[in-house]
Amino acid sequence: MSFFSELKRRNVFRVGIAYLIGSWLLAQIADLLIDNIGAPDWVMKTLFVVLALGFFIALFFAWAFELTPEGVKRESEVDRSQSIANVTGRKLDRSIIVILLLALGYFAWDKYSTPPQPAAPAAAGTTALVEAQEIDKSIAVLPFVNMSADADNEYFSDGLSEELLNLLAKVDGLKVAARTSSFKFKKSEADISEIGEQLHVAHVLEGSVRKSGNQARITAQLIKVDDGFHLWSETYDRDLDNIFEVQDEIAKAIVDALKLPLLGHDAKPLTSTTATDNFAAYDLYLLGRHHTREYSEENFKRANEYFLKALEIDPSFAAAYSGLADGYIFLANFGNLPMGEAYQLARAAAEKALSIDPDSPEAHTSIGLLLWNLNHHREAEAHFLKALQVNPNYVGAMLQYRDSLNNQFRITEAMRMTDRAMNTDPLSYSVRRSVADELIYTLQYDDSLKVIQEFLAANPEDPTPYELWGNLFRKKGLPQNAIPMYRNAHRLRPGDIYMAFRNVESGLRLNDENLTAHWLKVAQNRGADAQWTRRAERETMYVRGDFSGLLKQTDQTLETLPGHIGFQYLRAIALMNLGKVD
Repeated sequence: MSFFSELKRRNVFRVGIAYLIGSWLLAQIADLLIDNIGAPDWVMKTLFVVLALGFFIALFFAWAFELTPEGVKRESEVDRSQSIANVTGRKLDRSIIVILLLALGYFAWDKYSTPPQPAAPAAAGTTALVEAQEIDKSIAVLPFVNMSADADNEYFSDGLSEELLNLLAKVDGLKVAARTSSFKFKKSEADISEIGEQLHVAHVLEGSVRKSGNQARITAQLIKVDDGFHLWSETYDRDLDNIFEVQDEIAKAIVDALKLPLLGHDAKPLTSTTATDNFAAYDLYLLGRHHTREYSEENFKRANEYFLKALEIDPSFAAAYSGLADGYIFLANFGNLPMGEAYQLARAAAEKALSIDPDSPEAHTSIGLLLWNLNHHREAEAHFLKALQVNPNYVGAMLQYRDSLNNQFRITEAMRMTDRAMNTDPLSYSVRRSVADELIYTLQYDDSLKVIQEFLAANPEDPTPYELWGNLFRKKGLPQNAIPMYRNAHRLRPGDIYMAFRNVESGLRLNDENLTAHWLKVAQNRGADAQWTRRAERETMYVRGDFSGLLKQTDQTLETLPGHIGFQYLRAIALMNLGKVD
């Protein structure tokens, strides 16, 4: 009898599956309880370690012992003709089904349960007051209108709006609609009440900029959404060398108008997020940021040229280093810059930004993204959380953290992060993409297809809808339909290893050796150490039976993710197939 058959006979696989599903359910319930009672982080970490160790103990007992009518005995002591392992196996099958139904029930409850009903009528007034106070502390910064004679100065008015938004986002207790949502209303005819309703805010800041030479006239006004009342307005005539002071003045005036708590006890608690006193460097920085929002290899290269010019003028400009780091990461995914080189350059730029400004949320997010791509999820998580601590409204960190949580199978936490991003940035392209991913994951195919078709209608040359459509076909068990979608996405985003990984996975499912080998080579050539390349290699090793290679790679990964149940399970499979488990 083969080793594999003996594992099946002794119910080792059934015990492993039951244990993993039960552990997942226990971890989700524990996570909910620990959140509610405010237990320290080490409690959850300890639980994960115990569950991981318990997995191997359970497999050992399933292999070495057997349940008999006389009780538990060592397997070697049981007469094979008297064994009731098949009866025990059927009981385990039923147990697995029951545990799986419980897990699915919990998942459905956690995702779709309705929010708590309001308190009794006597407390209704208090509840409404609290909600009103929370809503009152919310604002959207609309893109300031460029009234300069030169239309090319629009990047400056947009940049001023964004810097004001970034300043306000750091005010404790203030909810600020993210840039991607508020800028949807650029040159829009929508009225203030409609804007407030769509962005879920109670106040709107709007204004205009007239720039001429080294002079600028900036007009700003704060409007209350529900009645259109102007809480505050001001006009500033300034030399552009003093633009940073104007930003601080406007932000402080808004905070005072909303009567929100200030940061510290200084008369001027808010300081410019750009951290430079040189207007020429600042102007180049705004041009760089303007081009990073136009997703193409040409625009990312141009953006980095502007950031580098800004740094020539002011070598201590932290925000420009952060922009440079993002530009290199984008060029790794959207261009032909070798991934290893891109990541090295990006990390150096982000670390330089942090050495100048240790609290830069952009730099922390950039480093977190690099670490995540290299499979260092715990270190990446620390940077994402630091970015959100400094700027709780930073949607970029939310979405990157959400992806990291998903990759660690912390699905409930990931969904909460998506909801948080959706609440902060409801009209964001990136957030809607994350929502589409969740719709696919939860088998809501019709709703996800609607989002995909909306993306395609807006821009047929956008790689995202093809990626999502491929994921939809993959989830439906149609890899042959997913492949052309992934190929299209890769054509439009040539540096994306994730698309190569998905094609490797599809090739393995179709038993297509040529397809698998081609796309595995594409991934390895782009980035040998990138997490999606490593995952493509693991799946290929597993299907081809290369358990020595699989064991080596899972051991390397577990050095940075010691409590990861998925990798522990892969390691156990590799060991069993190599005959290294007694």
